[in-house]
Amino acid sequence: MPKIVDRSEMQARIIGAGMAAFQRHGHAATKMTDIAEEAGLAKGTLYLYFKSKEQLTLALMQSLFAEWIAGLEGLPQPRNLDDFGAQVRSNVVLDADEQKGVRMFFEITSSGVGSDALLSAAAEFQDALGAFQADQLASLKDAGHIRQEIDVDAMGRTLAAMVDGLVIHRALFVKDESRYRRMVDETIQLFLRGLQR
Repeated sequence: MPKIVDRSEMQARIIGAGMAAFQRHGHAATKMTDIAEEAGLAKGTLYLYFKSKEQLTLALMQSLFAEWIAGLEGLPQPRNLDDFGAQVRSNVVLDADEQKGVRMFFEITSSGVGSDALLSAAAEFQDALGAFQADQLASLKDAGHIRQEIDVDAMGRTLAAMVDGLVIHRALFVKDESRYRRMVDETIQLFLRGLQR
């Protein structure tokens, strides 16, 4: 009797193997054979789940985006601006694996390999980040902690773009962790001062 394989578990296994192979070889240099070897599968089996490297790349990035958004959804509403600043700070101080994911995404999209579907997924991710920040800001506005004339939707998207810029800057350019943390602290303080009543 043939072994029954859970399709979603196998896809997750292949996505993990793709991440490892992309990080080891770089996205452009990685071949489907490398991913199959990393997953411990025959190349033909890999193609049963993903028809191309582009399809696997899209699934991998969608998985990363979903994981990053899920991490935000568990955060409580901030009680004040200090809480809000601490939450923002926690979202821009990445561990080594998260930094590798950011570098990989940047490599994929900047090399012209980014498909319309991948860019659309990235735009949806940015929209979700902006909406999350807008929701956090709305709760602060309702509690009277920030100026009432603040457009929380525009400011939420602005903050998402600032966080994105800091995260990319850290992953690609800043090797000194203490320097990066000072940059983050100054940026957050500047942003919070603009919100204060």
